[in-house]
Amino acid sequence: YTVWANNSGGSTSATFSLEVISQTPSLLYVEELVLLAGDAMPSWQPFVLYGSVDTWALTPDAPDGLVFNTMIGRLSGTPTTPADAMTWTVWTNATGVAVPWNLTIIVLLDTDDDGMPDTLPEGYIGALVEDLDDDNDGLLDVLETDTGIYLGPGNPGTNPLVVDTDADGWDDAEELICGHDPTDASDVPVDTDGDGLCDALEADPDGDGWSSLDELACSSDPLNATSVPVDVDGDGLCDALVQPEVTYTNLTDSASGIVVIGLPVRFEALVINAEVEGWSISPPLPDGLVFNTTDGSISGSVSSIEETGLESQHTVAVREVGYGRNIVVELDLLFAADSDGDGLADNDPDGFGSMRGDIDDDNDGWNDTIEAACGSDPLDATEYPGPDFELVNGACVNNSGETVVPPPADDGPNLFTMCLLFWAAVVVLALMHRANEQREHRKKLAAEKDAMITSMIAEHTKAEEE
Repeated sequence: YTVWANNSGGSTSATFSLEVISQTPSLLYVEELVLLAGDAMPSWQPFVLYGSVDTWALTPDAPDGLVFNTMIGRLSGTPTTPADAMTWTVWTNATGVAVPWNLTIIVLLDTDDDGMPDTLPEGYIGALVEDLDDDNDGLLDVLETDTGIYLGPGNPGTNPLVVDTDADGWDDAEELICGHDPTDASDVPVDTDGDGLCDALEADPDGDGWSSLDELACSSDPLNATSVPVDVDGDGLCDALVQPEVTYTNLTDSASGIVVIGLPVRFEALVINAEVEGWSISPPLPDGLVFNTTDGSISGSVSSIEETGLESQHTVAVREVGYGRNIVVELDLLFAADSDGDGLADNDPDGFGSMRGDIDDDNDGWNDTIEAACGSDPLDATEYPGPDFELVNGACVNNSGETVVPPPADDGPNLFTMCLLFWAAVVVLALMHRANEQREHRKKLAAEKDAMITSMIAEHTKAEEE
């Protein structure tokens, strides 16, 4: 540029140059990146607080696997090569201005690729967690001393960065658990079934489908695939380890069988954890009921409760196939009447279960409980409380809300009443007999008196005549 100064005496000039440069930018960014080889890094990009940046640059070149965007200053990608701490320079370029910024990058090794670095830099603060088992062989790094000399499980001498130190095809930890030297390729574990697991590490070393524990308990050879436990019912449990059980269907909650007089009944035997070769029962069932010696079922009907009584107890003996164990089932049969012939027993021993008790024994439409509370006979269809009564909290209540006390049950004449009536009759008869005797005695006295008077009159008359 030229600047002129003019006056009446003349003119003079001066020349100068003027350059406008951009404002020096200020950045906000993370100055140290700790990355994991093989893991994608979170994008890194500085934040420009003020000033302007036309282009960006990174020197030297970004680490292997990372890309630096020169337009926006972003660093991204997946580092592939572990590297110690190194400083890179990030350049911000604008008109007349080039400003350097320092960035430190560390790429850590992850031997077993489990997302955890083998080691962390001193003083590190972040989300990464140091791997305590770098080769992921099941042995902690502090135990793997890398001496190549096996001194025992506490000091195996293995390489902490190699899964199979002696390269014999068995992981170091597997060899230790199997009781072998992980640094000696000639000392290898036994693998009976050839599945890649030593016998000590697998539940079923012979591969016959039965664990060693089960085979030992069932008296078969855990290292011989042709020796297997006895399992007659094929349920996967050897017969020696399970307890066979036999139960019956259609029993009450108290495990009793209800037989309603006149109705057919059937109790099926259910066998659990066993195969049966023989059935028997003692004592024999009441007439009308049949015991099936093939499947253990009980069926039939009973015609009269007088023939059976109210209860009969039986023992069912079952013989198991295989181990030949005997199973014993105690069975109670309860015989119940059906007064109204509706197919339901008048009573149920426990009130629950598959045989529900008949709640209306005389079938008059009134619940037995209400009839009993209100004083009517639950076994007589001609007796019932009537529509003015209901059961409230166990008591019979009329429409006025008054509790009705039922009259004593009429059970018919009893011995006391009959004796009382007898002696009352005796007393009455005795009194009547005595009254008759007194009446006859009075008649006799009156007759004697009349005869005496008549005799006296006759004697007096005779005397006067003489």
